[in-house]
Amino acid sequence: MSESLRVGVVGAGLIAGCHVRAYTKTEGVDVVAVADTRLAKAERLAASVGAKACSGLDEVLAWKPT
Repeated sequence: MSESLRVGVVGAGLIAGCHVRAYTKTEGVDVVAVADTRLAKAERLAASVGAKACSGLDEVLAWKPT
């Protein structure tokens, strides 16, 4: 069994939401983080898919599975 591709999305606007929805419908892809400088927006989008909300790219890149 192969591992799934873990994806972090930078941005939580309209287009990012489209990407997140597309990723969640794609077999073998898990959205693990959503980053936006407007943390409240990142939190809303991340919560919709069970991902971690981050305030910037560095936080996404530092993400480790638990």
